[in-house]
Amino acid sequence: IIVPSLILICGFSMSQASGTSLVALLPPVGILGCIHFYKAKMINLKAACFVALGIITSITFGAKLANQFGDVSLKHFYGWFLLYPSWRFIKPLHYLKLFCHKRGIEILPHVDIVHKENEERDHWLAFLIIGLIAGIMAGLFGVGGGVIIVPALTGFMYFCPKRAAATSLAVLLPPIGLPGVIEYYQHGKVALWESLPVVVGLFAGTLFGARFSTKLHPEIMKVLYGFFLLFVAIRYIVFV
Repeated sequence: IIVPSLILICGFSMSQASGTSLVALLPPVGILGCIHFYKAKMINLKAACFVALGIITSITFGAKLANQFGDVSLKHFYGWFLLYPSWRFIKPLHYLKLFCHKRGIEILPHVDIVHKENEERDHWLAFLIIGLIAGIMAGLFGVGGGVIIVPALTGFMYFCPKRAAATSLAVLLPPIGLPGVIEYYQHGKVALWESLPVVVGLFAGTLFGARFSTKLHPEIMKVLYGFFLLFVAIRYIVFV
């Protein structure tokens, strides 16, 4: 949300919005939400630690790549990149199969449409790889955990959406984006004063969001977030 808003509303360039977003995420803005999630036993601390380690290791590389691209190219790349997580969250084929099944239409006769709950996976190397990829994307686009970490934890490690969101929020408590911020700052791509209102909003917003999400059906959470990502993707691919 931060990067698209800074670009569309405040007129930031893509790289400046990315750098400023990383600055806004340096303080433990999600601590109130994390406390709420921790009390609800939704955070996987092992996953959070290894994902955070991966991000710290690779975020500088992503920031260096971002400073090599032109602003328009970076926006197009960001838009195409967002298509994947939006598809993962919306799951159009899943709902198409459910629609056809309820009406007795067998256009996909050999596909099992029954949702099967999978046991949550727990492997440190997988968490580290997720963190490395998330770090590169964070350095490139200034994104937090939602775009990479949450889809990866739900899609590959079989976390439920709420647990994935809670763990992703815990990953961002330490200042893991600092190496990326330093890289952007050295290139004059950080708006320090503009990041302060974002930080204040994040402190309040994460607590409200955590309380709201624990009461919301996980499938509704995924679809709503997927449509938001799809809107941003189309905006950057078509209208830049």
